[in-house]
Amino acid sequence: MKAAVLDEQGRIGRFVLFSITVPLILGIVFWMVILKLRSPAGKGFVDIDPHADIIWSMYEAALRGDIDSYINCFAKESQGAVRETLNSKGKDAFVEYLQGMAAGIMGISVRSPLPQTDDNLISVPVESVFRGKNKQQIFNLKRDGGAWKIVNVTSPRLTPQPIPYGSNLNE
Repeated sequence: MKAAVLDEQGRIGRFVLFSITVPLILGIVFWMVILKLRSPAGKGFVDIDPHADIIWSMYEAALRGDIDSYINCFAKESQGAVRETLNSKGKDAFVEYLQGMAAGIMGISVRSPLPQTDDNLISVPVESVFRGKNKQQIFNLKRDGGAWKIVNVTSPRLTPQPIPYGSNLNE
């Protein structure tokens, strides 16, 4: 009799544990998916600064060599200059140029926009981190409908890193 009671309690305990664990795991997975969908370019962070999404998208399109997605990151009045570069280089060389631009980036820091007087135009400092240098640029963005688009990007200012990215600090 005691064995039957203990066996029944074990079944109930496993059922309760299973009933709690499975919904908890499903809830965590669901929450992670929601956060990823709401994030800048699917990076897994809550989208705090909506302007950052277009900057991430530009770098990701460049890394993939996706010309159409890259051009779509720019405002209509700026797309002509990008298409002009595409036409002068040719498709294969332009893809190589895009991928070379994004290759070697260890990280990107998209900062808060600089103070502006126009709500539809903002300037965003962006720092790209490479192994031995950092590249700082200002991305000028314009609100186009409900989305931000890149109007232009300043020339990069390169700064060497005193300790290259990824160096072992214990050596």
